[in-house]
Formats: sequence, structure tokens, C-alpha cells
Amino acid sequence: MRRLATLLSVTAIAAALPAQYAWDEADGVGVRYQIYKKLAPIKIDPKRFPEQLRMAYTPKNESDFIRIKGYPIAWGVYVYEFPPGAKDGPKGLKDFLEHHDPTRQNREFLVDGKQLGKDDGRLYYEFTDRFVNAFEVLDRPRPNGGMRYAVSEKLGIRFAVDKSMGSIEPNAKHDGPHSRGKMLAASSEWLRVPGRTRKQSWDLEVLEFGGPAPKQKADKRRFHRGFASYVAAPFTKSFRTVQSKGEVFARGKGELWRYEDKRTGMVEHHIAASFELGDREIALDVRLPAGPDGPPRKLIKQAEKMVASLTPWKPGKGFDERGMFTYYVASSCKLGDREVGFVVYVPVAKGRKPTRQQLSWARKMARSLAPAEQKDR
Repeated sequence: MRRLATLLSVTAIAAALPAQYAWDEADGVGVRYQIYKKLAPIKIDPKRFPEQLRMAYTPKNESDFIRIKGYPIAWGVYVYEFPPGAKDGPKGLKDFLEHHDPTRQNREFLVDGKQLGKDDGRLYYEFTDRFVNAFEVLDRPRPNGGMRYAVSEKLGIRFAVDKSMGSIEPNAKHDGPHSRGKMLAASSEWLRVPGRTRKQSWDLEVLEFGGPAPKQKADKRRFHRGFASYVAAPFTKSFRTVQSKGEVFARGKGELWRYEDKRTGMVEHHIAASFELGDREIALDVRLPAGPDGPPRKLIKQAEKMVASLTPWKPGKGFDERGMFTYYVASSCKLGDREVGFVVYVPVAKGRKPTRQQLSWARKMARSLAPAEQKDR
């Protein structure tokens, strides 16, 4: 009798607790799935997301984000639809994950295409990956000078950056064939330049030289074999004035450059460093807008520290050396000649896998994907 009373008490408590998951559907897609209670749908910006995305969910409150190194990082769900007959686009979820996903960098499948149901065509995936930024910032600002390190695993370099700077993805059409990304100072740190009504931004750009010439005509004109050629290019020669070049910078790793550029209608001071890395040449170029008296001396010293810190780098073992891993749990199902993909992404605070609780949430949601008319599984 006592055992029955305990059982009834536990059942009553469980019934009173709010549901951990709720069923939802993507409008017009024809699937249903379970969403964890802390997630809510967000508006999809077509400029930021792939055209195949139909629904996206992230935590309702920032307090439910995953904190990594003190920073709140979002996690959530993406629902994709892959119609038939796509000429250049992905043929399905697996093709999208491997070749078309714009966030793809270092993808490693742990579970690849495991069948969920016997005959219902549902497939299941788990894999690790990295967030893609032009540069990964490794740590918080340091007390001595407010500098922190940024790395590019793809380029194999590390350099110090000002504490206010944020990463910007390269724009090949605007920046040219050698640009590998920029870091822009926060607007609060922009400069007041005489003769200009607005404050002017300052930034740094990483350039890579080496490899075959581009095929597009517009890029061929802007293609150079090295940084020296880039600075003294014929079509910019009338604008650029080299103040010093070939000066050996810290620890003899390369050359330090200083030049001015007047193409924008005002004087811009550039402080740059370049060095050879295998069959490539890497350059770090800091641009400082200036008035008649030049940039502020304090900012010149910051720029000199940044370019002098440029050095080759290889990833090591921990978070600070490898960057941040993201763990993905995904599933897909066939609806006639269409395929629908369901992807849960979870930033990892330690190691290469999320916590057991986070993994449980992700797997529960991914495995719930089913055609809309199908009963609960």
C-alpha cells in the first residue's frame, strides 16, 4: 500500500512539472519535431542564412546561452528543406553538410548516415566542427596594454590585436584576391580627423601572397607576387608613398613596412609586417587614418606592437590553442522527392563534446523528426 502511495505521489509530481519538450512544425514543409522548452523560433534574415533554411530556434533568454570563457554563446536548431532539381545547390542534407554549408571548416563525422527507422528513410548524423571566423580570438584583453591574441588556423599565423577589435569575413569583390580577412576597431575607438565630419575607422588586414594567378579579369589586375609588389603596384603608385621598407622586425621573422595612401582623398598611414611561410608570403597591414599631424602617437605604438607580434602558429591541445568546437546532432527524412534536414548545434565549453545533459537535449530533438501526419514516436 505504501509503495502504491509513493508511486501515485511521484506520478502526480511528474504531471505537475512543465513539459520539457513541445511539438512544433515548419510551415509548409510537412514535418513535425520536438523543441526543448528553453528554445524559441527566431526571424530568418535571408542575407545571413542559406536559402534552404526554413526555421531556426535559439534560447529565449541570454541566461540559457552556453558560457565559454566568460562569453555567452548561442545554441539552437536549424530546419532545412532541399527541393529536387537543384542545379548548383545541395542535393540533400548530407551534401549540404559536406560541401555547401557556409559555416563548414573542419568537419569530422562521428555518426554518419545511421538509419533511424527500418523503412521510413530517416537518417541520423553526429559530427564536430568549428565556428568559421576570419580569425579566432583566443583570450580576453590583457592588463598590460589591452592586447589579446588572434589566430588563423588556415593560414598558420598568430598576432596581437587591440582589445576593441572584432573579426570581419573577407569580401573578395571589394578587398581583392589577397585579402584573408580584416579586424575592425569598435566605433567607440574611431578617430576624429581634421576636415572630416565623421570619425574615421581604423583596422587591420591580413594578406596572403603565393599560388596561381586568379582567372577573373578584375582580380588579375589586382594580383601580386608579394607584398613589395602590392605596395608599389603601378595603379596605386601615384597614391602611395613608401616611408620605409625592408626593415627587419622583432626576432628577425620578416620585414617592417611604413607607407602612406591617399586614394580615399585623405592621408592614411599604414604600418605593416610581412614574412615568408613556406611557398607563401603573409602580411599584416594596419591602416590608420590621419590628419596633417599624422595618427595619434599612442595608436602608432599599438599598431607597431600588433605587426611586430605576427608569427607562425600551429594549433596545440586545449581551448586556448585549438579554438572553439561545436557539436552537431542532425537527422533527415524523405518526403516524396524532397528531403528535410533537422540540425542541432551546441558550442562546446570543454573538450570536443557537450555535457551529457546538452547531448541528451540534442539527440531527443533530432530523433523526433517525422512527417507531419505521423503519430508521436
